Amino acid sequence: MAKYYVSLAVVLSLTIAPVVLSCDTTAKVVDCHDSSLTTFPTIVNKYATDLLFSGNAIKTLLPNYFAGLRNVTQLKLSQNQIASLSKELFQDLTSLRTMEMEANRITVIPHGLFDFQTQLQSLSLKR
Repeated sequence: MAKYYVSLAVVLSLTIAPVVLSCDTTAKVVDCHDSSLTTFPTIVNKYATDLLFSGNAIKTLLPNYFAGLRNVTQLKLSQNQIASLSKELFQDLTSLRTMEMEANRITVIPHGLFDFQTQLQSLSLKR
């Protein structure tokens, strides 16, 4: 009596849903790096200390985006597509110590942009 082995190949079809990346703007540390953001979200927690937005596709920063965020000590906006900055943009970030904005499209720094950042210790703007 001959034995026959039957091999069944099971092919699984997987449907991969797109990953929706988000960040918690109510947290003390708002970590939104590499979240595929094209616009800057409203920061709900006015006591936030760290805003981490590197590696997105943010193009514009309006002056009101940082309004009332006086406790922020670290701002990371590297590797976005930011092209211009308004003089008033950072005026409420009076506790800022570290700012990273390298690898953007900024060509002009407005006079007085950092007038209110008296505690700023580290600034990186390398293009």
